[in-house]
Amino acid sequence: MEMLKAIQIAEREWINISNSLSMCGGIGGPVGKFRSEKIEVNYRIILADESKSLVKNLIEMDNQLPVYGYFTDEASFVFNYFVKRAGKKLGLKNLFAEDFGRIYSFIRTTHIHVYLDSHSVKEPEKYILKQLLFYDFFYSSCGFLDWDFNSKIVKSKLKDIFQNLKLWQENPENCTQDLKNYEANLRFDPPEPVSGKELNLMNVV
Repeated sequence: MEMLKAIQIAEREWINISNSLSMCGGIGGPVGKFRSEKIEVNYRIILADESKSLVKNLIEMDNQLPVYGYFTDEASFVFNYFVKRAGKKLGLKNLFAEDFGRIYSFIRTTHIHVYLDSHSVKEPEKYILKQLLFYDFFYSSCGFLDWDFNSKIVKSKLKDIFQNLKLWQENPENCTQDLKNYEANLRFDPPEPVSGKELNLMNVV
């Protein structure tokens, strides 16, 4: 029963994510995503990946939605988990797909990811800066935290973020410079919302 509930929640949130990323490209529906594995029991393969943690977080997130919305640690885990996989389907490589998951999760839930994984353990401040930079960029014109997955403004902003990550993936030196510029602003001046013209890559769309 618990597994069935988790599957239903996973399907709902994958559809929400798919809608919000529709300007980035297609990530497929939940059936196409979860049945792409060899095992016939469609969703169970993805849930089994981190079975106890993922199932627990899906159910706890759903239980807390009426009171806290998506502003919970459990929602942060869920969105990071699924958007990382969506990013890979859209062409981001491992490290940048992980960035996309963390950034989307922070924007959606306001819970920043400060844990260290296999990639961020060497430069933890770099991965935190990426989240802060795109959080500022997103909310420079989306000044409401409880946003709709189908909002045109939200979709456009997420497309900008996705395209910038792809360009950083192709031009790592630009990523390094943009983060240095943003960090300098954080250290010496009260941070202002990031506009498209303030970064090397933000004028691509």
